[in-house]
Amino acid sequence: MRFPYRVNLIPIPDSEDLGIVLRPEIPVTLIGPKGDAPTLGLVDTGSDITIFPKRLADLLGILLQPSSEVRATVFGGSPVALDVGDVTIRLERDGEVVQWTESVCFFDMAGELSDQVAVLGHAGFLDYFTATFDGKEGVLMLVSNDLLPEPVKS
Repeated sequence: MRFPYRVNLIPIPDSEDLGIVLRPEIPVTLIGPKGDAPTLGLVDTGSDITIFPKRLADLLGILLQPSSEVRATVFGGSPVALDVGDVTIRLERDGEVVQWTESVCFFDMAGELSDQVAVLGHAGFLDYFTATFDGKEGVLMLVSNDLLPEPVKS
């Protein structure tokens, strides 16, 4: 599956201008008991776990359990409480569909971070793919591997 990087405008430090940053943010669909919801996920090789905003779990009727074992820290060192729940994750691109059910983390944050994209880290996502990040072309290539749990391909 080939995903173009997403174009993001960011403020340039000490300037009133904006700069362009390309990020490997890809569309994913979460499926729960009450339906499905598309969202964007930042494919992050620096993240150990996969984390989605809690508002998606609420929308989809996903039962969550507080996690005392899994923790996250946002930029600056602030801790974030995480809940864990089972969700089906679907990737679709150019007629290819890959989906699997996974136990992932959800965060509940108010303010600026509440609308940020999901983080697609190693556990729950990246471990199931061979990923090629092509910064020059601005493209992420994902090929599922044999670790993908009971893949359902359409």
